[in-house]
Amino acid sequence: MGFNTTVLILNDGLHAIEADLPNWWAQISRCASSIGTRNGPVTVSAGSFANPTQVLTVEHADVTSVIATGGNCGTVLSKVFGGKHHERDHIIKLLRQVVDDYGYRMVKKQPGAK
Repeated sequence: MGFNTTVLILNDGLHAIEADLPNWWAQISRCASSIGTRNGPVTVSAGSFANPTQVLTVEHADVTSVIATGGNCGTVLSKVFGGKHHERDHIIKLLRQVVDDYGYRMVKKQPGAK
């Protein structure tokens, strides 16, 4: 099935990326080729802009990552085997995994509960 790479681009760094496109792309490509060799995001520079991009994940296509982005960075909250995140049952599985990873459990609301 292959592998997927998740990249976060900071829009205010687009000018630096465009000006340094070959070098920037070479860094992205190296990260995408380093499957399973790092823990956490890798910052990718462009020109004098130190952090316009983060490579967040490089995972097999059968792995679904739950990622939060904001504040100019991304965080992988959890990963679960199975790439069916477009299906309701798998979405529930993903949510349960995230909650479990942080020491909580998820329960279904009772009908009429707020």
